[in-house]
Amino acid sequence: MRIVMVGKTGVGKSELGNSLLGYKHFQPHALAGSSTSLCKYGTRMLKDGRKVVVVDTPGTFDTRKSDWKTTPEIIRCMELSSPGPHVFLFVVRIGRYTKEEQDAIDSLRAFFGEHILSYVVVVFTCKDVLVHEHMTLDQFIASNTELGTLLSNCNCRYAAISNWDHEIDRNKDVEAIFDLIQCTIQNNEGDYYTLDINDY
Repeated sequence: MRIVMVGKTGVGKSELGNSLLGYKHFQPHALAGSSTSLCKYGTRMLKDGRKVVVVDTPGTFDTRKSDWKTTPEIIRCMELSSPGPHVFLFVVRIGRYTKEEQDAIDSLRAFFGEHILSYVVVVFTCKDVLVHEHMTLDQFIASNTELGTLLSNCNCRYAAISNWDHEIDRNKDVEAIFDLIQCTIQNNEGDYYTLDINDY
């Protein structure tokens, strides 16, 4: 099971990756300094014996970076997930779906093609914020038309994870994300995304 995380810098990709791996491997953006411009990966084994590869692409689709800087790292992320990722996790921080997030998903589609949406699962981080705002996840989604359109294009494949809740609650979120990933793989009949890097 090969997973590539994409999204803006600072939305919680590294923390999500650590939760999926079950141990601290990726350094958050605030601590990692300039190394956040490089793709990295970690692995774990599931209880059923399957190997999971998680690739972190910090800032890869951050629209503030020029194409000549991001393209080599996009190619690197594909090499790290060779022969191809089963799923792309598009990571969005709750309360922060801005034009930059929309530009990031537009860049993803432009680079990889429209059919990438068949492999995209949207994961919302900072689910805890909803409790403090007295808002449900569905209410947050309904408050942004572009976000609703994105989820519709992804066949409403989305999940959310807490950042500060008790470990038991966070583990439940992780299980839900893995279940959604597995459903996505099954819907794609076990196929994975491929990209001819020679075109770039």
